[in-house]
Amino acid sequence: MVTISLTELLIGVLVIAAIVLIIFLIVMVGKLLPSLAHLERILAEVEVMAGDARGLTGDAKGAVTKLAASVVDVSELIRGNKSVVAAGSSLVNAAASLKGIMNKDTEKNKDKDSKK
Repeated sequence: MVTISLTELLIGVLVIAAIVLIIFLIVMVGKLLPSLAHLERILAEVEVMAGDARGLTGDAKGAVTKLAASVVDVSELIRGNKSVVAAGSSLVNAAASLKGIMNKDTEKNKDKDSKK
């Protein structure tokens, strides 16, 4: 007759539990790897969008500066320090800068939508 002591039975159960745990961990890591690859692609897209946002911020800053200069020109025109033609051209240049930024933004959004 085969006799098994209680400690041998407990060690056997622990070994089987450890094997099951190792198999479970291997399966979980296998499922995690595609998720990490997907996350990497998402982070790359976010990096591109952040770069675009940085560029647009610089463009907007330039347009705001031009717009502020135009407002100063108009206020000086009201005081009579500048000609009407110079003030008008400054306003037109500022408006063109703002329109250019808006067009860039909509073009980039259209490009991103078409890539999806």
